[in-house]
Amino acid sequence: MVGSPAQLIEQLGEFAASRLHLRLTDFIDLDHLELIASEVLPQLEDVESRTPLA
Repeated sequence: MVGSPAQLIEQLGEFAASRLHLRLTDFIDLDHLELIASEVLPQLEDVESRTPLA
C-alpha cells in the first residue's frame, strides 16, 4: 500500500484483520516509519476488542 496517512487508514480499514505486517525496504531514512507510528497506527482499532492498537 502507498499513499498519505489518510489514504492508508482508509485502505487498511477495508480489511478485517487483527494484525498488520509492516515491511520496510528503506532503512536509511526512517521518517516514514515515524509517520506511520504517529499518524496511522493511532487511528486503527483492534477488530476484536475495539481498543486502539497504539
